[in-house]
Amino acid sequence: MTHDSNKVSIGKVNNIARFFTEQKQVAWVCLVVALLWGAYGLMNMPQRKDPDIPVRQAMIIVPWQGTSAEQVEQLVTKKIEQAITANQWVTEIKSASRTGSSMIQFELAEKGKYDRDKELDDVKIKLDAIHDLPPGAGPVQYMKDFGDTSALMLTVASPPADPATVAWMSKLVEARIRQIRRESNDKLRRDVRSLWSIRSPSIQPKLKAPCLSCPTT
Repeated sequence: MTHDSNKVSIGKVNNIARFFTEQKQVAWVCLVVALLWGAYGLMNMPQRKDPDIPVRQAMIIVPWQGTSAEQVEQLVTKKIEQAITANQWVTEIKSASRTGSSMIQFELAEKGKYDRDKELDDVKIKLDAIHDLPPGAGPVQYMKDFGDTSALMLTVASPPADPATVAWMSKLVEARIRQIRRESNDKLRRDVRSLWSIRSPSIQPKLKAPCLSCPTT
């Protein structure tokens, strides 16, 4: 009776795994569609060595020498923040008022269809329209490209080498070391031993050139 009740309860269960197990044709069709979709996405996916990551942040620095942080906050920082918030795409503003300077950083929306450069220039126009800063405050330094970074990558590689090439290179190194040892003084020839190993990553370790030790000459 227990086995019969389990079969009845299992027979009433419906889930994705059971559906695809019973409907094998549908499962195969879905698998083929997923593979084709993945291949299409892979072939049409943009590929770049240096991906274009737009910088959505900018920073404003306003110096005001000889004033306290409270004065900078009330008379400079708040006015700059009000000008920035006038742009509809600004989503976050961070400010730091210090003695003698005000630093404000803002960020544009991550999602949305807008021209990043145009909106950053719009903020610049709004900052230029501020004419009621206290005497001695300024100039307003607007930096919209401080987040841009440049990278330089150097790669050194060599083509695959077969065991014969590795052995030939080993002979050249051996000959050069022996020449240097012959030209050295007697003490160097007596006390120094030379050991080297040359191999290629393209071949198995068992095929690498054997380590050679130069005898005293």
